[in-house]
Amino acid sequence: NISDRNYSLNESFDQSFLNYALYVDKNIFLPKGITLSANLDHTRYSSEFFSDAQEFWLLNASIRKDLFDAKYSIIVKGFDLLGQNLGLERNGGLNSLNQTEYNTLGRYVTLGFQMNLGKVRKTGISIDVGN
Repeated sequence: NISDRNYSLNESFDQSFLNYALYVDKNIFLPKGITLSANLDHTRYSSEFFSDAQEFWLLNASIRKDLFDAKYSIIVKGFDLLGQNLGLERNGGLNSLNQTEYNTLGRYVTLGFQMNLGKVRKTGISIDVGN
């Protein structure tokens, strides 16, 4: 997000700053109904109009095991595994710059159980990873 605002009547109100967010998502399907998933987000807020730049990484990951022909699943998920979630948002408006800080849970893990109510369809597509 590149913001560049220029005012002809009063140049002291001009604003120019760069905020960016990058992300990567990955799923790995293993034999025996096991799925590994992860997503990594990187966010950076510039410091041009604030006291300092803010930058953080968020890593979430999970492991899933399908049971009884994928009718049931057990899932373990980990959130904010790097412990860097700042709970921060910055943005600019016509006459203002705003920084919002909010509370976050921080690093935590959940255990879940899932039941699929519909029929599980076989797609006919398979990948042989060998033994």
